[in-house]
Amino acid sequence: MDGFSRSDGGDKDSKLKDICLSFSLYKLLWLRFSGHSLPKQAHEKLWKLIQHLFAGGKGYERAFRVVELELSFLFDSFYTKYPIIFLPTGWRIKVIELLLMVTGSLLTIGLCFQYNSNRHKDELQLATQGGWSIDVLVTALILIVFTCGELVQFFFMAISEWAKVSLLCDYVQTPSWRKNKGIEKLIELICRTQLLKPWERKLCQYSLLESYDYTPSRWLYNSFTIMFIDLIRDGQKHSAPANLSLEVKKPFSVL
Repeated sequence: MDGFSRSDGGDKDSKLKDICLSFSLYKLLWLRFSGHSLPKQAHEKLWKLIQHLFAGGKGYERAFRVVELELSFLFDSFYTKYPIIFLPTGWRIKVIELLLMVTGSLLTIGLCFQYNSNRHKDELQLATQGGWSIDVLVTALILIVFTCGELVQFFFMAISEWAKVSLLCDYVQTPSWRKNKGIEKLIELICRTQLLKPWERKLCQYSLLESYDYTPSRWLYNSFTIMFIDLIRDGQKHSAPANLSLEVKKPFSVL
């Protein structure tokens, strides 16, 4: 983690170090879930490292951020494919898959429109007023939707915490990267991008007196939509979430 401090820009707010620390703590937590244990010396060294990093007036804010990211990594390991995608060869396969998807879709769309232009108008069963075949337009639209979906998925994967850890590790281990200002700016841009907050720093609340007679809409929650969204039962209505206060965050610095 000291590699970031040696660069010109450095890591003044320690967010880059915290990402790597959160990933390390997630690995230790994952060992516990897997039934493995570490020697006592390892725990002592880890505790000293945490105390050193969190020394300061607002250590609770940093501690809460680290725990938040640690739980985010743990959530992703259970419910996403990120642990597989970000294996040494996994992200390369994902990039190749995206390139093949985009290239194949563009070629298919181009061939469809070329085939449509070469067809005789008498052969068109369903066509627009401009002479475009409906089946060609539907095929092109479906391919465009799939391609846009893949691009959006790849974008979110590229700014995920897993991608940030992978880039930071490569940056520290590759001397040529540390001498390249362009790569430094790119990594900084990716690491500073935070579009989605995993927990939003809010607490969900439930009031029995306000929700006991609640009946969810059967149009939205039924046996079909249960495949896409969580089913909400009678009386299961959450109140508006509450933002975490300063008093809640402070105890994290002494955990």
